[in-house]
Amino acid sequence: MSRYGPWSDKVTALLTQFPGPVTLHPSKLKWITPFGSYTLLLAYSIFLLWPALAHLSSNNLVVVYGFLVVPTLAMTVLATNLGRGFPQLRLDREGLDVSVSKKRRHYRVRWSEAAQFRSFWCLAFHVDARPPQNRWDTFNRAYLGGNHRLWFDTFGLGAKDFARLMNAWRERALAE
Repeated sequence: MSRYGPWSDKVTALLTQFPGPVTLHPSKLKWITPFGSYTLLLAYSIFLLWPALAHLSSNNLVVVYGFLVVPTLAMTVLATNLGRGFPQLRLDREGLDVSVSKKRRHYRVRWSEAAQFRSFWCLAFHVDARPPQNRWDTFNRAYLGGNHRLWFDTFGLGAKDFARLMNAWRERALAE
């Protein structure tokens, strides 16, 4: 067992598939919470506004519906992307691939470029060992987040288990 143990059963099962490739998908439960919260807020807003909607002018109705429709459309687009199983994290011997959607963003991080994976509360992050890539990256490292890169999803694992899995996978890959 590594110094990052003890692991959950899911982490142990993923580590047995070491050379990979292994693809991780996002947890559906993590995305249900914001959608459920937004739906309840939307329903409550409509309930409160219902008596006043009859007395509003058409311009005011457009503004009110704009505040209700635009976030709903954004959530729908996000939900359709998540319904396709994105984002995805693919682990292999050389590094990790992150795919945000089929057509759009896809990037690769080699294990030598990603140093220590860590967790804090429900967040996971890693230390980026690459030199700055552009002006924004230089600014970010100097004034904002330093070399730390935040993971917005832990792919069905908790933040601690995600960090343990990534550290153990990285150790095994670099040892070969």
